[in-house]
Amino acid sequence: MKNVLLLGFGKSNQAVYEFLKMKKVNITILEEHKKSKSLPFVTLEDLKKEKPLFDLTIRSPGIPLKSEAYQLAHVLSKEVISEIEFAYRYLKKKHPHYILITGTNGKTTLTTMIHCVLSSKLPHTFLAGNIGIPLSSYLLKDIPEHSIFVVEISSFQLEDTISLKADDGIITNVDYNHLDEVYNYDFYVASKKRMGFLVKKNHLFFYDEIKEISLPHINLSSIPMEEDDINLPFFMGEHNHRHVKMSLYIGTLYGVSKEEGARALYQLMPLPFRNEKILSSFTATIINDSKSTNVASTNQCLLTFQDKKRILILGGIAKSATFDHLLLKKEDEVYAYGRDRELVKVSIERAHLFSTLEEVMLAIEPDLHKDVYILFSPACSSYDQFENYMVRGTYFRQLIKRLEP
Repeated sequence: MKNVLLLGFGKSNQAVYEFLKMKKVNITILEEHKKSKSLPFVTLEDLKKEKPLFDLTIRSPGIPLKSEAYQLAHVLSKEVISEIEFAYRYLKKKHPHYILITGTNGKTTLTTMIHCVLSSKLPHTFLAGNIGIPLSSYLLKDIPEHSIFVVEISSFQLEDTISLKADDGIITNVDYNHLDEVYNYDFYVASKKRMGFLVKKNHLFFYDEIKEISLPHINLSSIPMEEDDINLPFFMGEHNHRHVKMSLYIGTLYGVSKEEGARALYQLMPLPFRNEKILSSFTATIINDSKSTNVASTNQCLLTFQDKKRILILGGIAKSATFDHLLLKKEDEVYAYGRDRELVKVSIERAHLFSTLEEVMLAIEPDLHKDVYILFSPACSSYDQFENYMVRGTYFRQLIKRLEP
């Protein structure tokens, strides 16, 4: 391996770069909008002109397979792999265990909960993957043998992960998502189905039957474990009950009793921007679900908060062409902002449209003094007006604070 191309330079490939600097390899970084005298950045036009050959390309998860950059890199490289595959090849001499979690919704929460359960008794348990901690970041650390990696893996990362073999794998669900970035729904499902290559036999778990994915698996409903007696007040809704059951069951596979796992989960607060209750002086119950970037995720929020009138705020860049499948009630009010607000109106005629989130909040300010739910669950990605869902969620908090009397 003499010549390596880093396709994109987000967190994952930044970690790869730090590791590769110690190796005697020539590194090239394809990144359109960054310039540096110290880093070997090139543009797509540079690659087109020079057409250098690479022994290996490591693809950032944000680079779609259909992109011109990926297509060119694929032809110019002996092999194209994901950052997770790259790290796995170096870490395998330590004989680690891997638990892979994927799905359209819930994978970050479940990954966090499984890590919480296992690390309560097994100290060498590490979070990695799409959760924001590149697996490659552990290449520069002294990881003990037989450590456990709990890895959130996206469809993009699955596409170029080849030889990794996980002890356990979980697919929470499959719904319409990323249809603006991949060819179609079938392609998205096919990416998820690659879990069948990566998980040991009889250790793939589904929450429910997924008709599009015909693989040998175990359904969550068939796992003999009762969690009804466990009181975890912060985790509301059926989806969170499933996360609890799955995380406790995975714990038992690694020697953590249900009682030990439950005690650990009790100390775990919900993730920021995922059905997060904003404490304020207003009468309304205000929920910050900025992490919702698709319709299925917003439906989980709607299913959680049902016992009174709801005001739902949608907005951003839609990942599907319709909002017809939102589980709305007749009395619900809907407000939409951002680039694709007109798409919301097509599906939900009663929706009120605004340009910005701030305009929405000014319009619903009187409702903040009523006994209703204010659900900020956008069902869209944030990139039209915000850097990411975390920035969007933080801004929503600031708007609430600004409106307080």
